[in-house]
Amino acid sequence: MPVYRLGKNVVLNPAITVKLEDLDLSRQDAKVFVHDLHRTIQLKRILATEELTPERRAQLQAEYNNLLNKYFIVQKSVTPSAAPPATRQP
Repeated sequence: MPVYRLGKNVVLNPAITVKLEDLDLSRQDAKVFVHDLHRTIQLKRILATEELTPERRAQLQAEYNNLLNKYFIVQKSVTPSAAPPATRQP
């Protein structure tokens, strides 16, 4: 499912999904993921709402971009299949 708060068609990287589904995921790795995800949302809010100097904005934007690129990918828009629409049965 897309992560709409981070942008349109942004989904969790499949490699990260596999890692998170691993039953042997360490507690430390899980904590790092949750921390980074929280920071990503926090940075998005800060960048959208706070008055920042150009230097500070560039610094926070770089951090935000790094976290996004680490965990997420942009999925290309999926167009509906060419199959004809379903018909209703009376």
